[in-house]
Amino acid sequence: MSKVGSASAAGGVRAPTPPPAQIQTPSHGRAAARTLDSAGGAALARPSFARVSQCRTSGTATVASGPECGPVAADKGADCWWSPLAAMGCFGNRDAAAASEDIRSQKRINDHINRQLAKEKQVYRATHRLLLLGAGESGKSTIVKQMRILHVNGFSEREKKQKIEDIKKNIRDAIITISGAMSTLSPPVQLEKPENQARVDWIQDCATGPDFDYPPEFYEHTEALWKDRGVQATYDRSNEYQLIDCAKYFLDQVSVIKQPNYTPTEQDILRCRVLTSGIFETLFQEYFAEFARYTPPQDVANDANEPPEVFRAKYFIRDEFLRISTASGEGKHYCYPHFTCAVDTENIKRVFNDCRDIIQRMHLRQYELL
Repeated sequence: MSKVGSASAAGGVRAPTPPPAQIQTPSHGRAAARTLDSAGGAALARPSFARVSQCRTSGTATVASGPECGPVAADKGADCWWSPLAAMGCFGNRDAAAASEDIRSQKRINDHINRQLAKEKQVYRATHRLLLLGAGESGKSTIVKQMRILHVNGFSEREKKQKIEDIKKNIRDAIITISGAMSTLSPPVQLEKPENQARVDWIQDCATGPDFDYPPEFYEHTEALWKDRGVQATYDRSNEYQLIDCAKYFLDQVSVIKQPNYTPTEQDILRCRVLTSGIFETLFQEYFAEFARYTPPQDVANDANEPPEVFRAKYFIRDEFLRISTASGEGKHYCYPHFTCAVDTENIKRVFNDCRDIIQRMHLRQYELL
C-alpha cells in the first residue's frame, strides 16, 4: 500500500493532505474501490467504473470516471483498461446467449423433422401397393373404379358431377368418329336418309372446334344421326377404325344425358373413357407359336357367337395360365380363370373373392392347416 503526500524536513510540519483518490481494480468481473487517506487507512467504497492515468512528473495518481469507460465503452472502442478484457471475451455473455438460443432452435426444428419422417415412414410401410399393367383401353382405370365402388363407398355427388363433361365429350368423340368414317371406309357407307347429310356436315364443322359448349342443336343432330341405319352400319364396322368402346352405351342415352339435372350413375362413370391417340398392333401368332396348333376344349360352346379366332384365342390364354400354374408341384394349381368384363361389377366381385380365397389358402398352407 502507498501513501499520498510527504512530510516537511523542518519542524515536522505536515503538508496539506491532498484530496482522497479512488482507484478501481477489477476483481472477478467487479471493481473494488479503496479510499486512501494521508494516514494510509483504507475503506471500501461502492464499486464504480473509472479510468486511471499515472502522472509521471509528480508521482501522484489522478482518477477520471464516467461513461467513457467500462464494458459499454469498450464495445464502442473507447481506450480504457477494460478494452483488453472485452477483447478476450470476458464480457461476451450476450453473444454466447444468442448462440445458445440458436442451437436450441435448430435442435427443435431437427426433432420436428425427425418425428415427421418417422410418422411418414410408418404410414408408408402400412400402405399396400398394387401395380396394374396393361395396354391402353385394357381396363386398368376401370379396375380402380371398381375397387372404389366395392370397398370405398363409390363416388360422391361432387365426383359424379365432375364426370358429366367427360361423358359429353365421349358422345361428341363417338358421333364425330362414326360420321367421319362413313366416307373413309372401303366401301363407303351411305346415309339412310340423304337429308341427314346436313347434320353430318354440322357435326364435322361445328362440333370439332375448341371450347365446344354442347348447344341443344348438338344433341338433336346426334340423336337423329344415331337412328340412321347408315350410321348404325358404320358403327357395326368399328373394327375397321379407331372408336372408343363406350360409344354405343352413351349414344343410346343421349336423351338422358342432355337433361340439365342429369347425374351420372356408377355404371356411367365406369363406362366413361378418355380417348387416346395412336394405334399399336401386335400379332398374336408371333409370340405364341403353339397358338397355330391350338384347338379349344370339346366341352365348351361358343354361346356368345364370337368370331372363331376370338373364341380360340380366349381359351388359349386361359389354358396357358392353367398350364403355367400347374407346372410346379404335384399338379396342384391355384389359378381361377375368368372371362370377365371390366365394367361388370358382379364379375369383378367374383374375381376379388377368388383372390381372397387364394391368399387365405396360402396362409393356411403355411401353418400346415390345409
